[in-house]
Amino acid sequence: MPHVTDLYCQISDCDNLIVYKDKRKNMSVYEKLAEIAKLEYDWNSYGSPPIHKDVIEWARSFYDKLTLSIDPYVLPTPRGGIQFEWHNEKYDLEIELCCDGSLGILWDIHDASKLSDADFILIRNIVEKGNN
Repeated sequence: MPHVTDLYCQISDCDNLIVYKDKRKNMSVYEKLAEIAKLEYDWNSYGSPPIHKDVIEWARSFYDKLTLSIDPYVLPTPRGGIQFEWHNEKYDLEIELCCDGSLGILWDIHDASKLSDADFILIRNIVEKGNN
């Protein structure tokens, strides 16, 4: 049975928040989603449910709609969702596709003066496509 440590290595653990680094740098987003789909109950040793096939399909469909030159980090969430993450010197963007069909978005701008119109358009397109 795959475990979260097969896919990620733990880089910190403070205040019960465990942060993982993706071990699968050479895998495509689709390959990562296929690996996540294999996770079974208790995949993180904290009783997390497996990721439902509908969430995996939603994540594939969501990713298909994106036109990005940088692939996101792809992570399972403890509540049964999928999270896409993009991090760079200008911003951090995290989008969670939740198992209840809701969409969570976190966008942290590090330095607004470094953002281009293209950055804002990218974020808007991701949000709009996630809601379709």
